Amino acid sequence: MSEKESMANNDEMEIVSFYLDEKEYGLKIEYVKEVIRFKKITRVPGAPPFIKGVINLRGNIVPVVDLKYKLLDEFTDTEDGEIMISIHNGNFFGIMVDDVQEVVRLSQEDIEKVEAAESKNKSRVIEGIGKLEKRLISILRVGELLDWSGAASEVEAN
Repeated sequence: MSEKESMANNDEMEIVSFYLDEKEYGLKIEYVKEVIRFKKITRVPGAPPFIKGVINLRGNIVPVVDLKYKLLDEFTDTEDGEIMISIHNGNFFGIMVDDVQEVVRLSQEDIEKVEAAESKNKSRVIEGIGKLEKRLISILRVGELLDWSGAASEVEAN
């Protein structure tokens, strides 16, 4: 591989794009391990509201994040859609989404960075906005999807 090709690869980001309430989001491909059809989720008493519950994935218990609640303050009330199995800091978790689309490549110049906002602000979950032709894709920070720091006050309030 030439130096020019190597630089081009470092200047690009691959993301898995998906829809949630007709808005397009993305997650860096290195955090997505597989996509599965929606399956029965078992509620866990005392879990933060954004944790829908757990699933059994080939003998492993995997927590599932209700992304609609995390981003839009709405509970997912359907059993349609897909679950993206992701990994962060060696831990697997599922993310409920409406529809996984495709893997897209974005150059760094096509991504507008978003500064992390106050800890209670939902926008801190968004790392940047990818511009691809006529599409805008909100790229999520995977670590923020699992942040429990705001969850304690949410649980106490409920």
